[in-house]
Amino acid sequence: MAASWLVARGFRLLANNWRYGRLEVDLLAVPPGQPRTLVVVEVKTWVVPPGSLQRAAAWGERPEHAVDARKRQLLARAGRGALAAFAGFSELRFDWVAIRVDGGRCRLLHVPDAFFPGA
Repeated sequence: MAASWLVARGFRLLANNWRYGRLEVDLLAVPPGQPRTLVVVEVKTWVVPPGSLQRAAAWGERPEHAVDARKRQLLARAGRGALAAFAGFSELRFDWVAIRVDGGRCRLLHVPDAFFPGA
């Protein structure tokens, strides 16, 4: 779902579930108009059970709460590996996509430049 959403908005998808050693990147993509930028996309999905009293809380949680400092460090390492593995890129960007499944409805939130390694 996240991959098709990004492609529909002009991203070029390079890889799904790309592995760098023991690390895995959900998506690698190139944003529209930025052919030298490689984007590492972490996808997080929240499923809210029907009738749940937790509906508001489940979406109120932001993607950055689900991706802790350790996970960001691992994504940064995998991103550097991807930058070395895929020729022609000079910039590296880290995005998140959050998907909330609530009953039969899905909502997607894309957070470009979600974090900056070392910041």
